[in-house]
Amino acid sequence: MWTLLFDTDSVLLVFFNRCHIQHIDNDAFFNVRNLSVLILTGNPVKYLGRSSINVLEKIHKLVLVDIGLLSWDSLNLQNLTNLKELKMGTNSLLSIALPTYAVSFKDFTLLDLHTNNISAIRADHTSVLSEMGSNITLILSRNPIAFIETGAFKGLHLEELDLRDTFSSSTMVRDATGGLNGLNVKRLRIGCYRESGRIHIYTDSLDNLCYINFQEIYLHQSTSSKLPGHIFRCMTNCSKIFLSYVK
Repeated sequence: MWTLLFDTDSVLLVFFNRCHIQHIDNDAFFNVRNLSVLILTGNPVKYLGRSSINVLEKIHKLVLVDIGLLSWDSLNLQNLTNLKELKMGTNSLLSIALPTYAVSFKDFTLLDLHTNNISAIRADHTSVLSEMGSNITLILSRNPIAFIETGAFKGLHLEELDLRDTFSSSTMVRDATGGLNGLNVKRLRIGCYRESGRIHIYTDSLDNLCYINFQEIYLHQSTSSKLPGHIFRCMTNCSKIFLSYVK
């Protein structure tokens, strides 16, 4: 079992990448409260003190990728009002719903939730996100999303939304993008990654793009089929259209 305990207040960055850390006490970071970056990627954390990270009031970037998180309830980040980037990919989270105190994160720019167990997004899941600002990047790639409630993203302003490798059929693509009705986003990424095993984009499932306001679209297809002409009518306000064929 590993326990973190520091005795200096001069540390600005702590990087523990796959160090087999399993136990983080409440007072682990008490003496490094000036920390601006904390990276705990790949540690099998079995105990995370409720107050352990919450003392890092000056932190800008927090990386909790692949540490075994099961829910938002296991974290207390209420005092992290200077937080800009939160990366929580490759865990077992079921929801994108941020805790209500996150509205105080005024400079927040990135929420990375790739490769979790998020299968449904409902209107109340995005209510906090909608209050946090208009320059946030939301990464949901490689989640098994099967349902997005109509109106869940209505009126939301995002810098970027990444939905690559999230849908298992063309029907889900059509239905889920319908749930994005009313979204305002600068960059929309949809499709698949290289060597993905999922079924992704079919041209007849993209009609709902007409109800999403985006400036740039990045469409990564697993086949080289051409897009039908009517789809481009949904992109008349785009400043950039990027189409790629990934093998």
